[in-house]
Amino acid sequence: MPGELTEDEHLASADMNFKVKVHNVIVDTVTDSIHRRSSANANLCSDFAWLDPRDFAHMRENRLPSSALEEISKCLLKFDNRATVGTLCSELYSLACQWDRLKMSPLEGYTVRTAGAMSQGSEQDPPMAQQDAELESKLCSSCKNCHLCSSHPVSV
Repeated sequence: MPGELTEDEHLASADMNFKVKVHNVIVDTVTDSIHRRSSANANLCSDFAWLDPRDFAHMRENRLPSSALEEISKCLLKFDNRATVGTLCSELYSLACQWDRLKMSPLEGYTVRTAGAMSQGSEQDPPMAQQDAELESKLCSSCKNCHLCSSHPVSV
């Protein structure tokens, strides 16, 4: 390419030659280090790649290979003896089949039943007041005050 030097062509200044050689050594060292660190966990990384939702459509059509999720299973079996390869594969396949439905946006609004405001003159003890409170239904769309809105945030 224009502007590049061939390997047998030397730079004019010794200072620039030193900078280029040091840069190349640093890049080679970093690349080697990344490769050494990731090669030990390559199988685990490939198992984690199966968890990407973008591949769920492919997974639904072709199922998982028999070697999938083996490394994750080895790690999880220490904590839960039910985390076998077969169990993990079947659960992941089930998630992949349901993913299109699960990722749908939440409802526009919810009908919430809340206790109506008590009258100021009521001086009953709290347990009796809760029994006598009227329930009212209201349409709620992300008020952030009711249980449904706070536990299911509406995406904007």
